[in-house]
Amino acid sequence: LSTLGIRSGSTPWSGLIRSLQFSPSYLTQFDLYIDWIRLVNINPLLCRQVSWSGLTNGQFDLYLSAENGSTTAATLLAQNVVNNTASQGCASTGSGYNFYAGGLSPGSYRVIARRVSGGDFASSTAYVVNATPTLTITAPSEEGSADDFATTQLVNPWDMNAVSDVDATFQVTGAQIATIQGETPGGSALPNTRVFSGTSVAASGPAGDPILALLWEGGPNNGARIDPTRYRILTVEFGLPDRARYINDGSIARIVWRVAGSLETVSDDIIFNSRAGANVLDKFSLDMADRTVLSIEPTSPSQVGWVPGGSATPGIDRFRFDVHEFNTAVPFYVKRVNLAALERATSGASYTIRWTASESGTVTLYRDTDRNPSNGGQTQIGTATTAAGPGSFVWTANAPAGEHYIYVVINDGQGNSNAAYSRWPIIVGSGAGQPPVPPPNFRILQ
Repeated sequence: LSTLGIRSGSTPWSGLIRSLQFSPSYLTQFDLYIDWIRLVNINPLLCRQVSWSGLTNGQFDLYLSAENGSTTAATLLAQNVVNNTASQGCASTGSGYNFYAGGLSPGSYRVIARRVSGGDFASSTAYVVNATPTLTITAPSEEGSADDFATTQLVNPWDMNAVSDVDATFQVTGAQIATIQGETPGGSALPNTRVFSGTSVAASGPAGDPILALLWEGGPNNGARIDPTRYRILTVEFGLPDRARYINDGSIARIVWRVAGSLETVSDDIIFNSRAGANVLDKFSLDMADRTVLSIEPTSPSQVGWVPGGSATPGIDRFRFDVHEFNTAVPFYVKRVNLAALERATSGASYTIRWTASESGTVTLYRDTDRNPSNGGQTQIGTATTAAGPGSFVWTANAPAGEHYIYVVINDGQGNSNAAYSRWPIIVGSGAGQPPVPPPNFRILQ
């Protein structure tokens, strides 16, 4: 990319790149098929040399084929090849052509020399590119703990099994519980999914935003408070039926809350996915207390973050989800809203770390106070072997009280390694956490 020509006035490939766009065509309508896209660093140790004899410099091109030397699906490697040359990032080695094999997709590749005058010659052996192992941590969960506010405090989860799961709606018509044939943004089927569905009210301004008030004064949970120091991890699954994503027109959701005694705080844009011809259920999970993740809209009536506040009854007394910002009447659906506490581990007690690995290997586990692997803050807590698929490690949480991220490094024994952090930390302490608090609509019976 550093050698690619650019349009006049464009930014060269250097410094810190904050966006990357692939524009395959200027046509307004076309069929597009993408096999794979990779962006990698050049590691000189992964350069490989092609050598030949009996071919005249500059009179042939080099190709790579992943189909046993077939030329029908060959990928161009170099044109008008000259002896003792190399691709960008690889050094010349005195003969042949040195290229970067580390940028290839995993698989076996034969080299094909194609003469300009006609005729192909395939190598008798192949380069084999191993897949880099990947690992996803599943516990600690990216959705926080099982201590969900609505379930624990209101004894009624926001699972949208009934319209009454929502305290109040604004700018919404046709509210009902429905069953849809949904799918994930990646296209996986989500059959027979129960959702809260409705349609926004057409308006000439933002007053048309459909609002689901999950905690609202005057509702069945009037007087309840969210403890923001305990409940932080918000997960929402929702979407728009049969509608293409259009950010400028309204594919934006927001979270709105009110610290008791303050005005409402409005989050910045949460951009979501939808697609024409499908009922896409998008999902986001975020830490409400992390301002680097959930920023506040500059024009918000209040800039108070996810904090208890200083009133006589501190906490969050309003909590709502604004589904989209289309000014026309647009249907929507919400599968669930989950506001959870972080997972907890009693100091000295067992906690099971879980993951899913793409291949077998050795894993080394660490705890860390942040998600930065380069600042040397990791403390090793164990090692384990893993097979492809689910794996686990039982950790005795012998760590200082506080928040700890889990960091796992996997090595496949073939020189390939990778690493992953837990999305959120777990809290290590002397106790198992705060006990559930009875919801405010419960009364003492004597």
